[in-house]
This record gives sequence, C-alpha cells and structure tokens, in this order.
Amino acid sequence: MMQCYGQIDIALDPVPYNGGTTSLQALWMGVPLVSLLGGNFVSRMGGSFLHALGRSEWLALDDDDYVRIASELAGQVSELRSRRQQFRDQMAISPLSNIDLYVLNFQALLERMWLAHQEATGERLLVLDPI
Repeated sequence: MMQCYGQIDIALDPVPYNGGTTSLQALWMGVPLVSLLGGNFVSRMGGSFLHALGRSEWLALDDDDYVRIASELAGQVSELRSRRQQFRDQMAISPLSNIDLYVLNFQALLERMWLAHQEATGERLLVLDPI
C-alpha cells in the first residue's frame, strides 16, 4: 500500500474529518498534504501534523485557501516529486517522529492534570508547555 504513494503527487486531507494515520503515511512518503483547519479535534489533526512538521503553508484556513494551496502545489508537481526524500527527512527529524520528546511531554501533561485534579481548581483546559 505504501508503494502506491509513489503515484500520488498531492494528498488532500478529507473534510470535515481529517485522515489521521493516512495523512501521516502520506507525509512519511514525502507527499505534500493539504489540510483545512477545522473547529474540533477530528478536523484539526492535519493542522497539528503540518504545524509540527514545519509546513503550515500547506494548511488552509477556509475553503478558498484549500483550493488555492492545492492549485499552487499542482503547478509544482515536478519540483515536489524531486523533493520527496527531503520531505521525508524533514518528517524524520520533526516532533512527529520524536517518540522520546512525545513521552516527556505526555508525562508532563499527565502530571499537570493530576495536580489540577488534586487542587480541585475546576480548570478543564491545560495548555501543553513543550519540554
């Protein structure tokens, strides 16, 4: 299945439910992903992936922006294909692939959640302070 990405030039993250695993697979295979930033978890995963990857220029804020980004990328297919290994290397060194950093951040968040519970502050939104 992963070899099929060799025939794909641009991945379009589905709307309103982002692709999740399939979006990450496309990025891993060096295929640019166009994603539309939504208002809830299932429509913000693509945005999170692109932000962590340092590719926020592929993240659309509205429908017109989604079409514009996809159209611009379609005009750069040759260049994009020649940069696939570079895109994959970028993902390999990004926070998306750094499991040790993820675990540290997740542990810190769990600790903050436990402290907030013990203090009974009623705080329901805890913003992650990356390590």
